[in-house]
Amino acid sequence: MRSSPPISSPTDYGKAVSYLLSGLMIALGLLLLVVVVLRLLRSVRTVRRAQSRLRRTVEDRGGLLRARLAAVEVAVKERRRPMSRPRHGHTDENGSIINVQPGNR
Repeated sequence: MRSSPPISSPTDYGKAVSYLLSGLMIALGLLLLVVVVLRLLRSVRTVRRAQSRLRRTVEDRGGLLRARLAAVEVAVKERRRPMSRPRHGHTDENGSIINVQPGNR
């Protein structure tokens, strides 16, 4: 009679274990890669939020600075203007400048 081959030989068992370990290492590596990529994306999102907040702040302050500069330019032009006419339109019926105090308006 013929004898049937053994179900598993020691060399077949070693190959199966090495394949199993290789598969587990690949799965663990992919899991670690996913975790690292997710953390990196979260960090990038945080940096983008901070960058956008900083850009808005700089733009706001730039706008305020432009407004202040325009106000200074108007004030300088008013100071250089000849005093033949009143600065704020306070004249009497003869065209003379009336000295208006802040409490007398």
